[in-house]
Amino acid sequence: MIHLNRVVSIDRIGACCEKLKLLYHRLFSTKDRENKLKLSFGAVLIVILVLVLGVMLSFFWVLLTPKWSFTIATNKAFYSIGEDVQITVSLKNMGYLPQSITTAFTSPIIVSVEQYSAQAWFAPPHVEISQTTFTLAPDQSLTRTFVWNGSGQNQERHSGIYSVKAAIPSASAVAMSDVDTEHGRQFYAHIAINITAV
Repeated sequence: MIHLNRVVSIDRIGACCEKLKLLYHRLFSTKDRENKLKLSFGAVLIVILVLVLGVMLSFFWVLLTPKWSFTIATNKAFYSIGEDVQITVSLKNMGYLPQSITTAFTSPIIVSVEQYSAQAWFAPPHVEISQTTFTLAPDQSLTRTFVWNGSGQNQERHSGIYSVKAAIPSASAVAMSDVDTEHGRQFYAHIAINITAV
């Protein structure tokens, strides 16, 4: 009786082993391995292609997107009444390709000096309304220098803090007053200077 149970148990174990062996061969046959390898290779190839496409799109985006630097500076931060104020304004093409801008005026850069929102001076004093296009190569700058010397216009100076503003008008601007609005200008920058009594 005990011997019979042992034989039956051994037979059952043998049958289970055969089933496991068959299952193993079905799951990991050479053909299946080849199919899995093909699927894995295809998935890796798709991932690589997506990554390469993403890098190429990023490269062209960086290459084609205009990058500008618009700055304003004065030769000093503090002045005495009657002292010349030198104002330098520069637009630089920071991109990798030539870029163009179109303004409503023949003079591309407009500068104004204000105190308590009242305009004390602006330049150039006379502008011609005519759409003009300027093209800058990579790393090329369009620079204009102005001097506020206290003569002409509303030039009477008082001590205090002044705001020096620079703008490049948009092509849609039809008057100087448009430059003071966001839709009337393409670029804008400002700094503050301090004028003290002698």
